[in-house]
Amino acid sequence: MVDKQVTSHPEQDELKIRAKAKLERELGPVILEALYDPVTVEILLNADGLIWQEKLGHPMSCIGSLTPAKARAVINTVWGSTPEPQKFPSLENF
Repeated sequence: MVDKQVTSHPEQDELKIRAKAKLERELGPVILEALYDPVTVEILLNADGLIWQEKLGHPMSCIGSLTPAKARAVINTVWGSTPEPQKFPSLENF
């Protein structure tokens, strides 16, 4: 068995911690609660800004809203946290 050494990169670790904290602030408590709910199946943000949550065995329900600026901030934070972000964010690769 080959012993692999894990090299710690304090700067990268700090960036991940800061990006996670920023994302949590941008998502807010309502979305975070839905994300951590074990019966959540899906969370949607519609074009009108309404946030919908589907829970296992329950119909979708509106749990809040998000402004376009806040939604864009969330997308940019996630995009900027990827190891090698593309020049411009695109959903075509998903």
